Amino acid sequence: MLIIRRYLFPPVFADDEEKTRAASVLNALQLALIVVVILAALASIFVFAEKLGSLLVVGGLGVVMTLARVLMYQGKVRLSSILVLTGIWIVVTLLVTFAGGMNCIDAVYYLSLTVIAGLLLGPRATMSVATITSLAGGAMVLSDMLGYPLPRLFPLPPLAGWINLSFSLFLATITLNIALRSLQEALELSRQRLQEREVAEVALSTSRARLHQLLSVSPAVIYSFTVNGEVQTPVFISENVRRQLGYEPEDIVNDPTFWPTHVYSDDLPRVAEATQRVLQAGYSAVEYRFLRQAGGYCWLRDEMRRVQDTRGPLPEVIGAWYDITERKLAEAEREQLLARIRGQARQVQQIVDATPEGVILLDVEGCVVLANPVGQKELTFLAGVQVGDVLTHLGTTPLPILLAAPPTGLWHELAVDAHVFQVLARPIVGDDATESYVLVIRDVTQQREMEQRVQEQERLAAVGQLAAGIAHEVNNPLGVVLMYAHLLKDSFEKDSPAWRDSVMIAEQADRCKRIVAGLLNFARQNKVLRQPVDVRHLIGQSIKLVPVPDSVKVATEVEMPDCIIDVDGDQIVQVISNLVSNAVAAMPNGGELKIGASGDDSHIRITVEDTGIGISEQNAKKVFEP
Repeated sequence: MLIIRRYLFPPVFADDEEKTRAASVLNALQLALIVVVILAALASIFVFAEKLGSLLVVGGLGVVMTLARVLMYQGKVRLSSILVLTGIWIVVTLLVTFAGGMNCIDAVYYLSLTVIAGLLLGPRATMSVATITSLAGGAMVLSDMLGYPLPRLFPLPPLAGWINLSFSLFLATITLNIALRSLQEALELSRQRLQEREVAEVALSTSRARLHQLLSVSPAVIYSFTVNGEVQTPVFISENVRRQLGYEPEDIVNDPTFWPTHVYSDDLPRVAEATQRVLQAGYSAVEYRFLRQAGGYCWLRDEMRRVQDTRGPLPEVIGAWYDITERKLAEAEREQLLARIRGQARQVQQIVDATPEGVILLDVEGCVVLANPVGQKELTFLAGVQVGDVLTHLGTTPLPILLAAPPTGLWHELAVDAHVFQVLARPIVGDDATESYVLVIRDVTQQREMEQRVQEQERLAAVGQLAAGIAHEVNNPLGVVLMYAHLLKDSFEKDSPAWRDSVMIAEQADRCKRIVAGLLNFARQNKVLRQPVDVRHLIGQSIKLVPVPDSVKVATEVEMPDCIIDVDGDQIVQVISNLVSNAVAAMPNGGELKIGASGDDSHIRITVEDTGIGISEQNAKKVFEP
């Protein structure tokens, strides 16, 4: 029973809708033909005279129907349709022949067969069936006219019957083609619109899913609310608010007081101002703190836009807020870092400014970018440039030579106008691989002078040590010579030649003793005898020790409240007399010599000035030599 029911329904082809439709039509035709075969078999037995021929025709039709139905269930719908149409056409023709000619009902058979061919196989099949039927009828008419009559399909007169049948067939074919074409166009349009609708529904579903996914993973929470005076009614909020703040969307939408009660109290005025601004200007942005569901406040940036819904009287505001807590924390850390950097920069600047050497920063073009006060002063002296100018040289030395390594040591050395400078250059590579330089300029003039003085003092100390040794060795025999010279002088008669010789010996020995005493003084091995002395007396005694020519005018000027000083008078007299002697020697043609003294209770200053030729540069370096 199940097998019979299964073969009563047409097959379904899931991958071919057109084949399924054709199979449905073919199944209905086959079921109808099965009924016709049964009725035709009964008619052949009880009605037709030619019972054997009729039964053979009906049996052949049954075989054709069986083969066609098997082909249909195998998926060969078109081949099955052709087999059915061919079998029906042959059967109808044979039945008409056995019946002795065509009547109106037989013509309807052929017309129905033509329509069925169009429904099963399309317009071409309709035309083919009509043409074959017409040609078969025409062949029979011609055979009768030529004297070779075939079995007649048409009643007398055969030519008129053939013409009427052909005209009816082709008229039905044209009408059916027009109807089928219109039906196909309508079906195609319906199918196209159905496909478009399905595509639109799929696109809409995809867009909705995509929008839901975007709103779920978006860092921005989307919301909207309507404004009625001071009342703000939430309308929508995206579900990612649950992930960002921990609240359910329904808790916010269903509670008009939710928003203002969760904004940080100090930020409420700014939020209210931003809401009024968006209603007036159409856009507003504000940053504020909002209470999380888990506790604690987070920073939000809220951007709002006003939209006017023409379907409703109330303006609607659509906005998006972003969690900017990390940015705020980073900004606070950045501000603290910038404050520390500024403090360190000030400290570094103070250190650089307090550095006794000149520190100068040059860019890749040699332009002076930065210089501390000492560096600015030395740049002006050595090159005549300021910060912002291009440095090409220092003194007479070009900048490229100074930027290169010196032949020896670490420092380049420059001598400019009795000043000595040392220059050190070090490269600095920036983040963009550009190379700049730091110059360190050190004024070592005083250092060189001190080194020279140390060398002179060491040399003088060596000379003094030698002089002390010589004086010590000479002083003892010289004392013996002087003693015996005085004894000889006392043993001779005064003014006698021997007495005068002994006096000469005593004087020269005494002179030698003073020379030795001078050597001892130079070697600093004598004792300093301090005692109160009048400075005017010291100046006068010093002038008396030096023969001054009449061409030299001597003037003294003492400006002191108290002229008594505590010094070793002999040494001061020796210093002043040496200076006076040098001054007189510097004025061979005469001049003016001025000796002055000034000071207070703790210090005194004695000056010797002359109008002579001065000291040559070579001798000026030897003023402290003995």
